[in-house]
Amino acid sequence: EAAVQQAKADVAVELALAELYREHPEYLQLQSVIANASALQPTDKIIFTPEGTVPTLVLPGPGIVPTVDTGGTATTGNTP
Repeated sequence: EAAVQQAKADVAVELALAELYREHPEYLQLQSVIANASALQPTDKIIFTPEGTVPTLVLPGPGIVPTVDTGGTATTGNTP
C-alpha cells in the first residue's frame, strides 16, 4: 500500500501538468515558445517562417550552408 501511495505522489505533478496542457493548449504552446527561446544562443541563426508556423532552428555543423539568397550584404559586429 505504501508503494502505491508513493507511486501516486511521484507522478502527481506530471498528471496535473498533463491535465493543464489538455485543458489549455495555448499554455502548452507558450511553454514550447519559452523553451525554444531560452535555448537560443547569441550565435544561433533563426529562419523566420510565415505567421502560424514555428521558426526552424539551424544548428551549426559540417555541410550547413545557406539555401536562400536574401540579397543582403554581410555585416560584422563593427558595422554601424
